[in-house]
Amino acid sequence: MSSATYHKAVELARDGLRPADIAEKVGCAPATIHHYLSQARANGEDIPRFRGGPRMRRSVKGVPAHLARALDPHAGRRGMDVATLVKRLIEEIVKADLVDAVLDDAEWLEQEMRRD
Repeated sequence: MSSATYHKAVELARDGLRPADIAEKVGCAPATIHHYLSQARANGEDIPRFRGGPRMRRSVKGVPAHLARALDPHAGRRGMDVATLVKRLIEEIVKADLVDAVLDDAEWLEQEMRRD
């Protein structure tokens, strides 16, 4: 977490700027700003709640909404949106040759290969 960005986001939110506008102004993902403001509220900061307007995008093509919601805080901590996080996860899994380890389906795969 960038301390300067965090403090700037809190300051702008107190001034009434919406999270999407804050993200654009400081140059980071809206998810990061939402994370920063949640952290600030949890630490007792008086941050207004923003209503109406566009909501943070949670849908990612091919990823069920419940999984995108679960990944959102992880994306926010990294200053990216969920789609970027999903892409990065896949890249790292492939690069490290971890597909079989992550899926833990070696027995099933072996049985399928025997059928062919």
